[in-house]
Amino acid sequence: MVLADGSHVETECYAARVLWRDQQTEAIVFQSESEYLLGMSLLWDQRMTIDAVEGGRIIVEEIPSGTAPA
Repeated sequence: MVLADGSHVETECYAARVLWRDQQTEAIVFQSESEYLLGMSLLWDQRMTIDAVEGGRIIVEEIPSGTAPA
């Protein structure tokens, strides 16, 4: 997989069904030693707000129709 910094990492991956926005969807899950890892495919068309401090909140919400930049 390719990480946010552009580096490539070999890791195990699995096909899974996840509950996302009250719907089951198929996703590829990558094994990771980090505490959190979320791919962009689930975040597409979402807004994510991060409080970048220890124990900070992460909020993921749908972008209302017609408000996303073109």
